[in-house]
Amino acid sequence: MRLKVLLLPALLIPLAACEDLGSSNSGGSYANAGYVQPQATQLGRVIDARQVQVGGNNIDSTTGAVVGGLAGALVGNQFGKGSGNALATGVGAIGGAIAGSEIAKQNGGGGSYSTEWTVRLDDGQLVKFVQPVTGIRIGDRVRMIMVNGRWQFQI
Repeated sequence: MRLKVLLLPALLIPLAACEDLGSSNSGGSYANAGYVQPQATQLGRVIDARQVQVGGNNIDSTTGAVVGGLAGALVGNQFGKGSGNALATGVGAIGGAIAGSEIAKQNGGGGSYSTEWTVRLDDGQLVKFVQPVTGIRIGDRVRMIMVNGRWQFQI
């Protein structure tokens, strides 16, 4: 028992020496702990909001038809001889164009959707930005912050 009592302080003293009392993380000050300091704040009014696609490939049906038609023609060209080859190439091109157009329509670009906001700040400046926020409507007064050169709602 006496050995345990003497051993406990001997084990705790080296651990206490590990604390750096002079570091920037002492006294409530933390170096870059995920907190971002806003560069500017302003009040404004939401004047427009619209749903936009963010990311994705933005391929329209015309591009899909052209790419599909070329691929279909290449595949069709591998079959037949003479006029049969020309027929297979034509059928492949038409089939590929139809398939490519439909695939592009169904994929719809492949991105996600968010809201593009337009806010008139109290100083008269108009700002547009994309931020996925709910509960804000056109006409609402909002507080805006600028972080890393970009405006966003302060929520």
